[in-house]
Amino acid sequence: MGDVGSWMPPNDETLAGQWLWLGVQDHAVRYRSIRLEDARVQQGDGPASELDDWDELPPLSGPWQTHSNPQAARRDCRAVMDGWQRDGWVLATYTEKTEWMSSYTLDNDLLGIGIEGCSPSFIARMHGHQVAQRAEYECEQRRDELDAAVRTGTLDEIQLVLERMEAGDVWERHVTTAVQRGDVDIAALLFDRQGPIEEWEHEDGPLALACRLDRPTLVSLLLDHGSSTERTDGLRRTPLHQAVAVGATRVVRILVRHGCKTDPRDANGVSPIELAAREGLDEIFDVLASEVPPSQYQQALASRDEGRARALRRAQMHPYTGPLLWAAYRGFTDSVLRLLDEEGVPVNTAAPDGRNALYMAVMGEHEELEALLRARGAVEP
Repeated sequence: MGDVGSWMPPNDETLAGQWLWLGVQDHAVRYRSIRLEDARVQQGDGPASELDDWDELPPLSGPWQTHSNPQAARRDCRAVMDGWQRDGWVLATYTEKTEWMSSYTLDNDLLGIGIEGCSPSFIARMHGHQVAQRAEYECEQRRDELDAAVRTGTLDEIQLVLERMEAGDVWERHVTTAVQRGDVDIAALLFDRQGPIEEWEHEDGPLALACRLDRPTLVSLLLDHGSSTERTDGLRRTPLHQAVAVGATRVVRILVRHGCKTDPRDANGVSPIELAAREGLDEIFDVLASEVPPSQYQQALASRDEGRARALRRAQMHPYTGPLLWAAYRGFTDSVLRLLDEEGVPVNTAAPDGRNALYMAVMGEHEELEALLRARGAVEP
């Protein structure tokens, strides 16, 4: 139970008598009670879930503790109740006729409610509901703080935030943000802190995003931590569909080695190998050829030549002029390498406006392809 705020102790005239405190522990309502009589103090604990009437409260079973004088007994009584309050117990009643609850609202304003005729269990349930609301509010605040840290913070800053997190606070959205940022170390840190993270918050999830962004290292990390290769988006596209669509050959190889299904069809009835054939992605087609049923292979093979021709026509008609720039913009690393190595296209081939393959890779946010082009001697236009 969390802290519910400070409370105002009674004066000496009203301190005598029995005080009832209620709390929720492990989803069960319980009570603590303390009684002050002259120089004697008596305490007791018990369940309160079934208490529907104040008269049903069992008598205190604990022994009386006798103090040297009434003042010492009052000090002891106050000290005990202060400790209970700090531990999150809520004051329910301190006389036979007054029934009330003292707690804090979500914005930390003191809430004092006089509740006439309500049972102890009802008051405890109200308090438990408020404590749960407060806990959820604070949890969401921690998640928002982690969101901001994962989006723009350093690894050390994220570590500091995670140290204040509780089990279950790390959500899939935080991993997705790390994937968008392209930071493997941050994603690994989130998994090290949390372990497997339930997949539910995004329709297709961080694995599909990593496939779309052609980030093989992140794909491997997500697979090692249990991300499903069968999860689909609204068009029933699997992560393998997503990888093929952007020509991410290395990602396709990782998914296949991990044992993903290679023959699923999306909402349009297209399988990954058929998509590779239609896009003219020869290397991906060859990777999948031995992994799919013969009938699906033959169906894709029939459209392979047409796909190659269509890809070439699109490249020639592309407003950025030429297949190299088009392939760089789409992030088709295999096509870029084939054009550079097999067809001898100069790496700094440029459109009339000066844009080259390096510019298009940056524009398409293909970081690994950008690094590859720079290593091949590409210069910024």
